[in-house]
Amino acid sequence: MLRNGLHPGELLWPLSMPPALPRERKLIDIAHASAEKRQYFFNWLKSHELQEATPCGMHVNLGINPKLIENLTIAEINQLYIKLAQGFLHYRFVLTYFFGASPLGEKNYFLDSQGPEKLVRSIRQSKYGFGTKYTGEFQDIEHYQERILSGIQRGELLAEHDFHSPVRLRRRGSIKELHIKGTEYLELRMLDLNPWSSVGISSDELDLLLLMAAYFLVTPASTYDLQKFNQLNEEVALETPTEQCQYQDMILAFLSSLEQFAAIIQVNQRGYDLLGRLIKIAHQPDLTISDRLVREIQNDSLTPFAIKQSENFQTRSMLAHNLYKGFTEGRIPSAQELIHDISAL
Repeated sequence: MLRNGLHPGELLWPLSMPPALPRERKLIDIAHASAEKRQYFFNWLKSHELQEATPCGMHVNLGINPKLIENLTIAEINQLYIKLAQGFLHYRFVLTYFFGASPLGEKNYFLDSQGPEKLVRSIRQSKYGFGTKYTGEFQDIEHYQERILSGIQRGELLAEHDFHSPVRLRRRGSIKELHIKGTEYLELRMLDLNPWSSVGISSDELDLLLLMAAYFLVTPASTYDLQKFNQLNEEVALETPTEQCQYQDMILAFLSSLEQFAAIIQVNQRGYDLLGRLIKIAHQPDLTISDRLVREIQNDSLTPFAIKQSENFQTRSMLAHNLYKGFTEGRIPSAQELIHDISAL
C-alpha cells in the first residue's frame, strides 16, 4: 500500500481540492516526469490556469462481463458501452448530490474572484473544476471518436488523454481502434474523493455504480441530450450543500426505478439497505458528504480536518501493516496486543 511507503511525516491528502497554493504560481514546481510528459505539462499550461490541474478524484473502470457479450459483434458491444455512457452522463447529477465533496477551494486556489461566491456541493464537478473544458459526443462510437480526433487536429486537445470527460470509452491502444476492435471498459471520472474513506471511495459508491450500470444495460435508454445532462449536473454541483436539492423529485424517481429493478433481479439485502439509505439522504441534505464537510470548516478552510483524517488513515495503515507482518512472520499477536492496538484507532 502506498501509505506504507511514505517517509516519516508524509501524509496523503484526502480531499479533492488541493491544500493552500502560493499566490505566485511560478513558485510551484512542475512534476519532474519523463521529458515527454514534462513537455506535455508545459504545453498544457499555455492554455490553462495551473490550479485547474490540481483537483483530484476517483476514477472507476467498469467493464461488461465478457460472458454476456462473447457472441456480440464489435458494433453491438460498442453500442452497449455507449448506452452505459449516456446513462451515467444523464444521472451524473445524482452522484454529485450524494457524493460531491469539494465545497470550497483553499487559500489562493481562486484568484481575483474566479470562483463561486458561496459554498457548493462540488467545485470539482462544476465548471470551476478540473482541466480541459472540451465537451465530448456520445451519440455513437463514430461521433465519440471523431469529436476527440478533430479536437486534436484543431489544437483544442493536445492528445487523446487530454480529453477529460466525466466518462471515457477505453481500450488499450489508440482511440482510432475503438470502432474496429471495440471498447474494453468505461472510465468513470465523476466522483470526488470521499474524505471519510481511507481509499477515497466507499462501498456504497461502488455498489450504486454497479446497480446503475446493470439498470442502464437492460432498460430502454432515455432521450440523449448531453447539453441538458451537463446542465443538470452543473446546477446540482453549485447548489448550497445545506439546502434541499432542486431536483429532489427526479432523484427520488430514479431511486424508485432502481428499487423496482432491484426487486426484478433480486438483489441481496445489502442492495436494498443501500437504496434505503440513499432515499433518506435524498430527503435530508445534512447527510450528504458535502454538508458534512461544511460542518468541518474552520476559518474558511478544511485543512485541519484534512490533516486529522490523513493522520488517522496513516495510523490505521501502519497498524494493519504491522499486524500483517506479525502474522506472516509466524508470530500471532496476543489478544491483549490486538485490543490495545485496535483501541488506538
